[in-house]
Amino acid sequence: MASINELIKITNGGVYIAPFTDIRSAIIERYRTIYGSDIDLSTGSADGVFVNDLALIINNILQTVNTMYANLDVDSASGVYLDTLCALSNVTRKPATKSNVYLTLTYSGDSQITLSAQDLVFVDKSGLEWSAQQEQTFNPGETVSVQVFCEQEGAIQAPAGWIYQLIDASLPITVSQPNPANVGNNAEMDGELRARRAQSSGANGVTTLGALTGALLNIVGIDDVKVVNNNTGSAVSLSDGSTNAAHSVYVVLRYDDGIVIPDSTIGKIIYEKLTPGIGTSQCTASSGTAKSYIYVAEVNDIYQNIQNQNVYWKQAVPINPTITLTINVKDFFSTDEFESIANSLMSYANRLPINQALTANDLMVQSVYADPTFKGQATYTVTSVSASSYTNNLTYYKYTRYSVPQSGSVYVDGQSSPTTTITMGAFTLDSIDFTLFNNCVVNEYNYVYPLDSQNRFVYDNTTYKIVTTGYPQAVPTQYIITIE
Repeated sequence: MASINELIKITNGGVYIAPFTDIRSAIIERYRTIYGSDIDLSTGSADGVFVNDLALIINNILQTVNTMYANLDVDSASGVYLDTLCALSNVTRKPATKSNVYLTLTYSGDSQITLSAQDLVFVDKSGLEWSAQQEQTFNPGETVSVQVFCEQEGAIQAPAGWIYQLIDASLPITVSQPNPANVGNNAEMDGELRARRAQSSGANGVTTLGALTGALLNIVGIDDVKVVNNNTGSAVSLSDGSTNAAHSVYVVLRYDDGIVIPDSTIGKIIYEKLTPGIGTSQCTASSGTAKSYIYVAEVNDIYQNIQNQNVYWKQAVPINPTITLTINVKDFFSTDEFESIANSLMSYANRLPINQALTANDLMVQSVYADPTFKGQATYTVTSVSASSYTNNLTYYKYTRYSVPQSGSVYVDGQSSPTTTITMGAFTLDSIDFTLFNNCVVNEYNYVYPLDSQNRFVYDNTTYKIVTTGYPQAVPTQYIITIE
């Protein structure tokens, strides 16, 4: 529950807004602090109704702030706010267009007449009106062709014969619609506008590959891009087991876990940014998800189906080769530092671009920088740091947990006697070996059991609670931190 002073705050992840229930609870708690815990603040009392209304007013104000904050970012803005942000990149929303068609009009009057555009209004079988854009002169017995536009914008269908008469039926003019209408377009959706802005942002690349990379990176949900170029006359084997064909590129993308991106968005950008004749190679390895899209060009509203317009790319999957850090601690070292040290290394590794290896030197530097120091003095020295051997399969790193050998006990939740003991971070339940991490326990089959805020986890329909007593040291003043 949020306190009265924490209903809204700016964090590294953006703005945090407390939900309505927390707002109401915070106000109630404040009232009880002032007037006593026996005050009746239920919705059946006048005070309770007032508190509820006050919480609703505050909630509406905070949600307005939240909406305003979201509309400052092109990735989350919508409507006119997105239009304004895209305009800064010289990209404007495509407006809705009207369907149009040519009608054949036959005049059977005895004398020449000229009708203004306002008089040339026709109706279709659904009751929609279609209007001409300019005046038209008719001679006796003459047949003319007149272009008309639907009064309603958007994708309005009008098959042949759908538009059948003038609004002013008294005029001696016969209406015929020999062909279906050219269908208009709806206004560009927010997602389509973002994708087009992303592609436009990559248009200024100095090279073709630079423009492609820039356009892909500007897609909401793409965190990193690696384009492997093979400009030779023979195929090349890649580190992930795939083959990059001659005169082709191999595109690897890192997706944001929380966003779904249509394959058409990515496929169109890759095809349109590449030089004609340069192909894309398929992902044939198990180190990623193979993606493909059949590109269909559109020329003058007509789709052009041409062979060999397949676009391929790879959605990379993360790896986490175990990082092992050994430190010798000094006088002012605190075990609270384990979390900051591990988070520093995880943050560094998780930000590395696709296909960049973990090196001992870089990990050593990050380990030293993680030391908070005491009065300018180091609290530990790094003895060694390394990552387990692996093949960097054109992918990225994703670390989520760490462990330091601990001692303690495991209890069935609610019972006072321990079920088993924890030794150097390991324990056994039902003949299954477990390892204790900072936020979970993992069994010998690498199945993860999350820990809640009270260090409890559920295994085999039973809730267990972990109580730790310390960090035993295999070597005096030395700890080993394992990151996975």
